[in-house]
Amino acid sequence: LERQLREAQSSVAELEETAGLRGAELEQVNAQLVAAGAEGRRLDSLAGLAKREAEAADAARHEAEARAAEVGAKLEGATKLLQRQAASSKAAAEAAARQHAAELAAERESAAEVERAAAAASDALATQLESTRALLER
Repeated sequence: LERQLREAQSSVAELEETAGLRGAELEQVNAQLVAAGAEGRRLDSLAGLAKREAEAADAARHEAEARAAEVGAKLEGATKLLQRQAASSKAAAEAAARQHAAELAAERESAAEVERAAAAASDALATQLESTRALLER
């Protein structure tokens, strides 16, 4: 019986030692689970932050697209206005050029009339001078 008791005590000691080792392993696994949980929460937090940043970037992109469309529309309107103004200015310049050309033509015609009148007066004076000379010679 004593031998069986010693063997039983030895078996109990081995079981206690094994249980102690298992307990240490369980504590180590539990510590790893706690660390993994903390890492999981940290990764969840980072994922949430990345999601919020992506949403903010998406909103900024939408705003930039809207502003670009607005600027494009304003630029198109300004371009059309400038084209209309340029066409109007061109038409006004062409009309002014035609008016100036007509005025120059009228001035040329007037100068030609004055020249013709001067030539006629010169001819009349020359004729009168010849008549007067002829009379004086007689």
